[in-house]
Amino acid sequence: DLSNNWGQKPGTSIVINPFDDPNMCIQPSSLSEGASLESVPCSYDKSDIFKVDKYGRLHTSDRSLCVTADDGSLVLDDCNEKTPNSIFLYNEEAKMISLFDDPNQVISLQDGNLFLMAPLLGTDGKNEGISQKWSVVLNSGCALRHAPPSTLPTSNPTAPSAPDVPPTSSPAPSSS
Repeated sequence: DLSNNWGQKPGTSIVINPFDDPNMCIQPSSLSEGASLESVPCSYDKSDIFKVDKYGRLHTSDRSLCVTADDGSLVLDDCNEKTPNSIFLYNEEAKMISLFDDPNQVISLQDGNLFLMAPLLGTDGKNEGISQKWSVVLNSGCALRHAPPSTLPTSNPTAPSAPDVPPTSSPAPSSS
């Protein structure tokens, strides 16, 4: 049973961020077969979101396209192709994403480009500009949920504004 490869129920929407930079998101360079994956500033829209299926495949917003390993590269391919190269596993403890059939091939990032390689041992998942640790964040479909605090609304425009000074039981000073 592969339905828990990501620690999430099949059909769950997720956003994948480099562990050391939550403002960056993994996205396909385009929604077409053969398109590569890249790490870019999060847009907080459907291009950041992947949907996990019951096999552990990552579907893009175009549900017919899945992330697939291709000779060390990560590209989009037709999800109807039943290939072990499109089944991934997220190790929450190590924060690494590997091929299900070959856990010695983990998703790696360097200079914005994603690819597969062996885990960097003894380096805490980062070495010479290569990062291999990931945060997998649930997405409820609300774009603001994962936006950085600076982009979140700070007040409710229909709510009355709060006083600058907390109320006290003493009367306010009056001018004489």
